[in-house]
Amino acid sequence: PHNSHQNSCRTEIMNQPRNPSTSALIEWEDASQKLATALSAYLQACLFLDTFSGTRYPDTNKTVSSIDHSLDNLHSKLFQELSQSRIVLAQVRNKISSRAYLLPNEILAQIFMDVFYVPGPNEGPFPSMRDGLNRIFGRLHSLLGVCTTWRNVGVALKDPWSVIPVGDIESSRLRPKATSLALQRSHDWVSGNRCLHLAAVLSKQSAAPFFGKEVAPQFSSINIETQFEPSTASISHLLARPLDSQPPFVMSELSIHQFQAPQEFALVFIPDNDYLGFHMTTEAYKRFISMFNSLSILRLRSTNIDWSEITFSDKLVTIHL
Repeated sequence: PHNSHQNSCRTEIMNQPRNPSTSALIEWEDASQKLATALSAYLQACLFLDTFSGTRYPDTNKTVSSIDHSLDNLHSKLFQELSQSRIVLAQVRNKISSRAYLLPNEILAQIFMDVFYVPGPNEGPFPSMRDGLNRIFGRLHSLLGVCTTWRNVGVALKDPWSVIPVGDIESSRLRPKATSLALQRSHDWVSGNRCLHLAAVLSKQSAAPFFGKEVAPQFSSINIETQFEPSTASISHLLARPLDSQPPFVMSELSIHQFQAPQEFALVFIPDNDYLGFHMTTEAYKRFISMFNSLSILRLRSTNIDWSEITFSDKLVTIHL
């Protein structure tokens, strides 16, 4: 009955239009039948060999050596590969029978986007950038770890990977691993002239070593949220890396928010040399100044800049100070 069921299934498969998955299924069916036949023949050979175990073999040592070799090598290999095959088949079965697998990737991708961006019942609709990044990338990396199907769909998404999250040691989910994975994914499709956005959350302990030795990608927008003290140097160091690897005209949006924690409200004095760019090299500062000519949006809050050297072009349509 088992063979008749296999033959019936095989006939149905053979009658279907040929595609890669159908060919793979036919190949697996063929290999299964050959394996079953070979194992049956091997068992019969072992049983036939056993019928002579009570007699004297012409070369006993050679026979024992051959059996030992089979037990140590062939049987070990068969056990390992059959066990691995069982695991693979179970995974295939679970994937193709799951509801998530039955959904088109486009639908699953839209569900993922809602999971990333729609606030939960106890979450505010307008989180801080720190909380928003933690929320989005925390959910993203959680979904990537569920199964291969979900990971493939998540990795193929464009919008989440267009944002490069940067954080310091105080940001639980904005770790170098998250930044590195986002940079890796962005390199895979940035050749299509898609915009990349840098979103950085810095605290007092940050030294901004976020891009390592690799060349920073080209960003069309940079958003930085940081503690007040001593953040100006950290912001300058962070800005210097992407500005060093891209033409000034690539940038169209710059947003910097330096905020004070409640216990720091008394720290209102700002030294004259504590302005953006002061801690840059001469060449980096020139690129920083040139960048303002390409901006269409500029948002600054509690940020000190030497305005005497800043010029804008007619591209600027929004400025918030």
